[in-house]
Amino acid sequence: MQDYQNTKIIVVDDCSSDNTVQLCRAYSDNIEIIKNDRNLGIVGNHNRCIELADGKYLKFVHADDYLLPGAISKMVSSLEKYPDASLAFSRRYIESTVEEFVRDASDLHVPLEPLSEYTKGVLLIERFIRAGARRNLFGEPTSMMFNREAMVRSGGFSSHLPQLFDIEFCLAILAHGAAVWINEPLSVRVHTSDTTSELNRATGVGSLDPLKIQLALTRSPVLSPWYRWDVARLATVSLIKAIGKILIYRRTRPRLVDLVSLTSAYVAGDIRSPGKYEQAVGLHGGPHRAYQGQVDDTQRHDI
Repeated sequence: MQDYQNTKIIVVDDCSSDNTVQLCRAYSDNIEIIKNDRNLGIVGNHNRCIELADGKYLKFVHADDYLLPGAISKMVSSLEKYPDASLAFSRRYIESTVEEFVRDASDLHVPLEPLSEYTKGVLLIERFIRAGARRNLFGEPTSMMFNREAMVRSGGFSSHLPQLFDIEFCLAILAHGAAVWINEPLSVRVHTSDTTSELNRATGVGSLDPLKIQLALTRSPVLSPWYRWDVARLATVSLIKAIGKILIYRRTRPRLVDLVSLTSAYVAGDIRSPGKYEQAVGLHGGPHRAYQGQVDDTQRHDI
């Protein structure tokens, strides 16, 4: 269903217990199948895909999600128009019976609007802050395509954010370049009550992630002092709420030890701030499929 021919498909199986590998082998001989020696988790497997890809662009396709016809060619074409673009993102459809997710995620791009085809990354970061800097406004990795060089420069996905690691990564990569917006649905997000994000929500895992993102932004060199002050105000509110939850719901997250650890990391400067520094991509912490390919003999596009 994709008309872009110069692609290489890599399936990275993170020690699954189903028959993913067998199904992929039966489907096509043109799929490269990698089975991890040990379970890397959702973040680690994302970074594993970055390491395995060797082309110009990379596109994740999560296990349940799927692409609409022409998605790859439209994203490659858009990115090729703007050499300084670090990512392309688009609208997407949602298939879900989880009412809360449908309500929160259906029109997630609205706070970023008006969106033109080309927008400087720092402007999107500023709009993210004005919208509260708490939730995903960019879309899931399946609805994006990334410039791999910018992914490596930004340091890949962080294992310190179990729930909002994709948002934190978007902010990090936007600090290294512009974004291309495609104003039409190019993928379908399939979301059920068994997805990792829903399980995290139910157990409280990642409840401190918004605070972590806000604290990181307070020290981002790509932001003006006014925006750093504004996000510091948001972080103060989030901190007070986190302390309140600890006092009221003592047996649930966030835990006091997690909050103390986060505060210590912030004081020590160990929280990655968008644009502040670069780090090598490592296997520290998750999708199941990555597409990559070639445009010609000299340029490879990971999709």
